[in-house]
Amino acid sequence: MARSSARDSPPRQDAENGSWASLKPTAASDTAYKRKLSWTRTRIRRIIDRCLRKITGIENIKMKWTTYWRDIVLKHGVVIDGWPHEIVPFRNISNATGTLWKLEMLCVRWKRKTTRFRVLEPGELERLEKEGRFARAPRRPRADRGTVRGRQRDPELRSKRLGEYTIKSAMYVENAGDSDADVVTEGGSVFDWLENRRVWLSKAAYGIHRNVV
Repeated sequence: MARSSARDSPPRQDAENGSWASLKPTAASDTAYKRKLSWTRTRIRRIIDRCLRKITGIENIKMKWTTYWRDIVLKHGVVIDGWPHEIVPFRNISNATGTLWKLEMLCVRWKRKTTRFRVLEPGELERLEKEGRFARAPRRPRADRGTVRGRQRDPELRSKRLGEYTIKSAMYVENAGDSDADVVTEGGSVFDWLENRRVWLSKAAYGIHRNVV
């Protein structure tokens, strides 16, 4: 196990006045501690993924922490045995909180196979299902649940976050030779613009047809 850092060390006694003083980590030692913590988390993740691939025989499989019971246990019939819940809570290692020595102890347990994956025994899957391990977690309802959404709905029932759907600028810019084109003015409706556009396209198509004939 790696040597403990100043963050994990107990208070020391000052040699000059005999008083007890806490070790305050410097910026360099704090950076080194965080780097070691991140490296240990990465190492644990790699060990877990390697053990999972070995027991399932699937090359690209990865640990699913949020949906562990459904995507790992139920789907592949394997379970983690010997997880030290009193040291590190069972959660995503990237979000695991705790001191460095706890993560290092978890890493050693995986190396020594004290914590490991094992295949479920006959009848164990049914027991876990009766305990409700594979039930889907209820989804959180929307904040605007019961509100009719959409711009074409009743203005009294639709979401108040939606304002009036009007065109604030011209959607068609008239070219030099397009005297028959209609430009939508500010505040015009999109349906008026579409109708004007349809009329202009009809006129343009009629002019092209007349010139061809």
